Amino acid sequence: MNTGKYLAIGIALTLIVIATLVCVRTNQFTNPSSLKMSDLEGVWVAHYASGMNDILTLKADGTFRQVFENSREKYVYDSGWNQWTLEELPKGIVRLHLKGGRYYLAGISFGENDGKIPCVGNDCTLEGWSRGFYDPFADEIVYMVDELLLVVQIDSTNGLILHHVWTSSDRGFVIFGGEKEIFYRK
Repeated sequence: MNTGKYLAIGIALTLIVIATLVCVRTNQFTNPSSLKMSDLEGVWVAHYASGMNDILTLKADGTFRQVFENSREKYVYDSGWNQWTLEELPKGIVRLHLKGGRYYLAGISFGENDGKIPCVGNDCTLEGWSRGFYDPFADEIVYMVDELLLVVQIDSTNGLILHHVWTSSDRGFVIFGGEKEIFYRK
């Protein structure tokens, strides 16, 4: 009988800890109150895994360059210099649109599809259609064909970050390892 009681207490405490961690993660970021293009100028880096780095160089004149490197597969993508813009939503959310940028968080083949749906096996019914991504901050589906879309946020240290949108809405906030979803200023 005591074993069941201790098990119930243990489960309850575990659930409380998990709920607390999820709340801390979801409240970790805030929207910037005002933002100028010059605020984002500089070099931004995201480390997805060992040997996989995504580097953005943003200039205040609205141009950017993305260089993604996967040293394990000897793969490099260089976007060259392209245009970027900011979009401010009514809720105060700011999105960064990088025309010609690619989404490499989910891997090389995902990035090379440029936001479009590829053939799945022999089924090419949806090939070339826009793939929907989920913006967890605006709680909506977004499309980014031939562009990379990032959400500008302020982290717990009061620094600007660039946060990836997700491949699906059922992902939830990652408690551990969520740093790979973020570009930090170098």
